[in-house]
Amino acid sequence: MRNLLTSIPVLATALLCEAHASTISVNFTRPSDAVNTTMGASDVAGVAGTQTRVDHWNNVAGGDGTTSGLAYSDTTASGASITVAGSIGAWGLSQSVSSGDDRMWNGYSDFDNNQGSITVNNLSLTGSYDVYVYFDGQNGSNWKIGEYSIGSTTFSAEDTENTSWGTGNNTAKVYQLPQSGGTSNATWPVSGGNGNEGNYLVFSGITGSSFTLNVRGTAAGDGTYRAPVNGLQIVGASAVPEASGLLAAFPALLGLMHRRRA
Repeated sequence: MRNLLTSIPVLATALLCEAHASTISVNFTRPSDAVNTTMGASDVAGVAGTQTRVDHWNNVAGGDGTTSGLAYSDTTASGASITVAGSIGAWGLSQSVSSGDDRMWNGYSDFDNNQGSITVNNLSLTGSYDVYVYFDGQNGSNWKIGEYSIGSTTFSAEDTENTSWGTGNNTAKVYQLPQSGGTSNATWPVSGGNGNEGNYLVFSGITGSSFTLNVRGTAAGDGTYRAPVNGLQIVGASAVPEASGLLAAFPALLGLMHRRRA
């Protein structure tokens, strides 16, 4: 009995310190086209073969504002919130949808040359994490270059002409990471360098309980200042379980004590 009582604090400490790894996913919707831009709980989106390919995305209306109560993909509350500032509103690709990927890409928050920002606060994290940013605007035959920054890392990425999700050079509905050099204006996917043409970015090794993604359109491209953000994900995040989870484990411990005494 004494050994069991001695082990209870150890077990409780282990439960408290145990972390669950998960992903926080944010989908920016277009309220005027909610049917085609809002993801359902079972809708899956993200880059194939990575931790980003999950369901249970958090739907956030495009445009300025703060949304709290973000959840991990395992539905656990994260305690985090997201604030968008300096956006020029909610926009959409206005395409038909048949999957979670389609819904994620269909809506976006757009930014012009006046630098905007997307800030995530109150993350309960241990260690570093990666931030994936998805960008694809309704730009038709025009091409635009946006500037996306977190801390000292900045990417200039091209939103290619005639290559919106599911159309033109991306009828295959491919997630493509921009890379310098190589071949531009080719049907996706393009291996190796692709002239910085793509639709998602990865900021690696981010730390801390908050981060800010600064976004602005540049004069490069066709001269129109636009930089869309369709969604973002925080990947590799670890969170300490809430106290309620720890309390829920105590009945099992007490049951163990009862069996020992019997």
